[in-house]
Amino acid sequence: SSATSNHITTNSRAQDCRLVNGNLPQLTLQPLEVEFLSLDPYIVIHHNVLRAQEINDLQRLIDHEEEKVTLASKQLKFTKLAQKKLSTSLAKRLQFATGHASAVFNEWQVQRWSYEDAVHTEPLLSATTQTQANVLFNLHTPKLGGGIVFPQLEMGIRLPANAVLYWTHLNEYHEYDYRSKQHVCPVVAGAQLTAYSSVRA
Repeated sequence: SSATSNHITTNSRAQDCRLVNGNLPQLTLQPLEVEFLSLDPYIVIHHNVLRAQEINDLQRLIDHEEEKVTLASKQLKFTKLAQKKLSTSLAKRLQFATGHASAVFNEWQVQRWSYEDAVHTEPLLSATTQTQANVLFNLHTPKLGGGIVFPQLEMGIRLPANAVLYWTHLNEYHEYDYRSKQHVCPVVAGAQLTAYSSVRA
Protein backbone atom coordinates (compact mmCIF):
# COMPACT_ATOMS: atom_id res chain seq x y z
CA SER A 1 0.00 0.00 0.00
CA SER A 2 1.16 3.57 -0.66
CA ALA A 3 1.21 6.18 2.05
CA THR A 4 2.78 9.56 2.60
CA SER A 5 4.65 9.66 5.90
CA ASN A 6 4.42 12.62 8.22
CA HIS A 7 8.19 12.41 8.79
CA ILE A 8 9.07 12.77 5.09
CA THR A 9 9.09 15.96 3.06
CA THR A 10 9.83 15.38 -0.60
CA ASN A 11 8.98 16.99 -3.92
CA SER A 12 5.41 15.67 -3.41
CA ARG A 13 6.11 12.07 -4.45
CA ALA A 14 4.19 9.49 -2.41
CA GLN A 15 6.17 6.94 -0.46
CA ASP A 16 5.58 3.22 -0.64
CA CYS A 17 5.68 1.21 2.58
CA ARG A 18 5.81 -2.60 2.37
CA LEU A 19 6.50 -5.69 4.42
CA VAL A 20 9.52 -7.42 2.89
CA ASN A 21 11.00 -10.85 3.67
CA GLY A 22 13.48 -11.04 0.78
CA ASN A 23 12.69 -14.77 0.41
CA LEU A 24 14.83 -15.34 3.51
CA PRO A 25 13.61 -17.95 6.03
CA GLN A 26 14.91 -15.74 8.86
CA LEU A 27 12.42 -13.03 7.86
CA THR A 28 9.38 -15.21 7.11
CA LEU A 29 7.78 -14.71 10.52
CA GLN A 30 9.11 -11.20 11.06
CA PRO A 31 9.21 -9.42 7.70
CA LEU A 32 10.90 -6.05 7.47
CA GLU A 33 8.82 -2.90 7.30
CA VAL A 34 10.49 -0.97 4.50
CA GLU A 35 9.58 2.51 3.31
CA PHE A 36 10.79 3.23 -0.22
CA LEU A 37 11.68 6.89 -0.70
CA SER A 38 13.66 6.74 -3.95
CA LEU A 39 14.63 3.98 -6.36
CA ASP A 40 17.41 5.89 -8.11
CA PRO A 41 19.43 6.52 -6.03
CA TYR A 42 18.05 3.80 -3.78
CA ILE A 43 16.93 5.32 -0.46
CA VAL A 44 14.80 3.44 2.07
CA ILE A 45 13.84 3.52 5.74
CA HIS A 46 13.83 0.21 7.60
CA HIS A 47 11.38 0.59 10.48
CA ASN A 48 11.54 -1.13 13.88
CA VAL A 49 15.10 -2.39 13.42
CA LEU A 50 16.39 -1.19 16.79
CA ARG A 51 14.98 -2.07 20.18
CA ALA A 52 14.69 0.60 22.89
CA GLN A 53 17.10 -1.31 25.13
CA GLU A 54 19.71 -1.46 22.35
CA ILE A 55 19.47 2.30 21.89
CA ASN A 56 19.88 2.85 25.64
CA ASP A 57 22.88 0.49 25.75
CA LEU A 58 24.59 2.27 22.85
CA GLN A 59 24.00 5.67 24.45
CA ARG A 60 25.88 4.45 27.51
CA LEU A 61 28.72 3.04 25.39
CA ILE A 62 29.95 6.37 24.06
CA ASP A 63 33.45 7.38 25.09
CA HIS A 64 33.05 11.08 25.92
CA GLU A 65 36.76 11.44 26.67
CA GLU A 66 37.43 10.93 22.95
CA GLU A 67 35.03 13.63 21.77
CA LYS A 68 36.14 16.16 19.18
CA VAL A 69 34.29 19.48 19.32
CA THR A 70 33.83 21.68 16.25
CA LEU A 71 31.69 24.77 15.69
CA ALA A 72 29.07 22.73 13.85
CA SER A 73 28.87 19.52 15.90
CA LYS A 74 30.44 17.26 18.48
CA GLN A 75 32.20 14.19 17.06
CA LEU A 76 31.99 11.39 19.63
CA LYS A 77 33.39 7.89 19.68
CA PHE A 78 31.89 4.51 20.55
CA THR A 79 33.77 2.27 22.99
CA LYS A 80 35.25 -0.99 21.72
CA LEU A 81 32.32 -2.85 23.31
CA ALA A 82 29.85 -0.72 21.36
CA GLN A 83 31.75 -1.35 18.11
CA LYS A 84 31.60 -5.08 18.87
CA LYS A 85 27.83 -4.96 19.47
CA LEU A 86 27.34 -2.99 16.27
CA SER A 87 29.51 -5.34 14.22
CA THR A 88 27.83 -8.54 15.45
CA SER A 89 24.12 -8.72 16.26
CA LEU A 90 23.10 -5.39 14.73
CA ALA A 91 25.31 -5.84 11.66
CA LYS A 92 23.65 -9.19 10.97
CA ARG A 93 20.22 -7.57 11.15
CA LEU A 94 21.38 -4.79 8.85
CA GLN A 95 22.80 -7.31 6.39
CA PHE A 96 19.35 -8.90 6.16
CA ALA A 97 17.66 -5.51 5.95
CA THR A 98 19.91 -4.01 3.28
CA GLY A 99 20.49 -7.13 1.21
CA HIS A 100 24.27 -7.00 1.76
CA ALA A 101 24.60 -10.57 3.00
CA SER A 102 28.36 -10.41 3.51
CA ALA A 103 28.75 -6.67 3.91
CA VAL A 104 31.75 -5.26 5.72
CA PHE A 105 30.78 -2.12 7.60
CA ASN A 106 33.33 0.58 8.33
CA GLU A 107 33.85 1.61 11.95
CA TRP A 108 30.72 3.22 13.34
CA GLN A 109 30.80 6.97 13.92
CA VAL A 110 28.61 8.93 16.30
CA GLN A 111 27.93 12.63 16.17
CA ARG A 112 25.94 15.08 18.29
CA TRP A 113 24.27 18.30 17.17
CA SER A 114 22.45 20.83 19.34
CA TYR A 115 20.77 24.22 18.96
CA GLU A 116 24.01 25.81 20.22
CA ASP A 117 26.03 24.62 17.22
CA ALA A 118 26.79 26.79 14.20
CA VAL A 119 25.11 25.90 10.91
CA HIS A 120 27.00 23.02 9.29
CA THR A 121 27.39 23.17 5.53
CA GLU A 122 29.55 20.10 4.90
CA PRO A 123 27.93 16.75 3.94
CA LEU A 124 27.80 14.18 6.73
CA LEU A 125 29.55 11.59 4.51
CA SER A 126 32.14 12.55 1.93
CA ALA A 127 32.11 11.78 -1.79
CA THR A 128 34.12 8.62 -2.46
CA THR A 129 34.03 5.51 -4.64
CA GLN A 130 35.30 3.42 -1.71
CA THR A 131 31.79 3.37 -0.25
CA GLN A 132 28.94 1.37 -1.74
CA ALA A 133 26.13 2.48 0.57
CA ASN A 134 25.47 4.13 3.94
CA VAL A 135 23.39 3.34 7.02
CA LEU A 136 22.32 5.79 9.70
CA PHE A 137 20.12 5.80 12.79
CA ASN A 138 19.36 8.16 15.66
CA LEU A 139 20.18 7.38 19.27
CA HIS A 140 18.38 10.56 20.31
CA THR A 141 16.03 12.75 18.27
CA PRO A 142 15.68 16.52 18.77
CA LYS A 143 12.43 18.29 19.55
CA LEU A 144 12.77 20.35 16.40
CA GLY A 145 15.10 20.26 13.39
CA GLY A 146 17.88 17.81 12.70
CA GLY A 147 16.42 16.07 9.65
CA ILE A 148 18.53 14.47 6.91
CA VAL A 149 18.20 16.22 3.56
CA PHE A 150 19.17 15.19 0.03
CA PRO A 151 19.22 18.58 -1.78
CA GLN A 152 19.46 17.15 -5.31
CA LEU A 153 16.31 15.11 -4.70
CA GLU A 154 14.46 17.86 -2.78
CA MET A 155 13.97 15.32 -0.02
CA GLY A 156 13.99 15.82 3.74
CA ILE A 157 13.67 12.99 6.26
CA ARG A 158 12.86 13.04 9.97
CA LEU A 159 13.96 9.58 11.02
CA PRO A 160 11.99 7.75 13.76
CA ALA A 161 14.03 6.66 16.78
CA ASN A 162 14.03 2.91 16.06
CA ALA A 163 14.49 3.11 12.28
CA VAL A 164 17.52 2.85 10.00
CA LEU A 165 18.06 5.00 6.92
CA TYR A 166 19.87 3.28 4.05
CA TRP A 167 21.01 4.86 0.78
CA THR A 168 23.32 3.91 -2.06
CA HIS A 169 26.45 5.93 -2.73
CA LEU A 170 27.43 4.83 -6.25
CA ASN A 171 25.59 4.92 -9.56
CA GLU A 172 25.25 2.06 -12.06
CA TYR A 173 28.75 2.81 -13.41
CA HIS A 174 30.24 2.48 -9.90
CA GLU A 175 30.98 6.19 -9.81
CA TYR A 176 30.04 8.49 -6.95
CA ASP A 177 26.38 9.50 -7.36
CA TYR A 178 26.20 13.25 -6.64
CA ARG A 179 22.47 12.88 -5.91
CA SER A 180 23.32 10.89 -2.79
CA LYS A 181 24.95 13.95 -1.21
CA GLN A 182 23.29 14.58 2.13
CA HIS A 183 23.27 17.14 4.93
CA VAL A 184 21.98 17.31 8.48
CA CYS A 185 19.55 20.17 9.09
CA PRO A 186 20.32 22.52 12.00
CA VAL A 187 18.85 21.46 15.34
CA VAL A 188 16.45 24.16 16.54
CA ALA A 189 15.42 22.66 19.89
CA GLY A 190 17.01 19.86 21.91
CA ALA A 191 19.84 17.67 20.65
CA GLN A 192 20.37 14.96 18.07
CA LEU A 193 22.67 11.96 18.52
CA THR A 194 23.28 10.04 15.31
CA ALA A 195 25.24 6.86 14.56
CA TYR A 196 26.31 6.04 11.01
CA SER A 197 28.51 3.72 9.00
CA SER A 198 29.23 2.75 5.41
CA VAL A 199 29.28 -0.48 3.42
CA ARG A 200 32.65 -0.83 1.72
CA ALA A 201 32.64 -1.01 -2.06
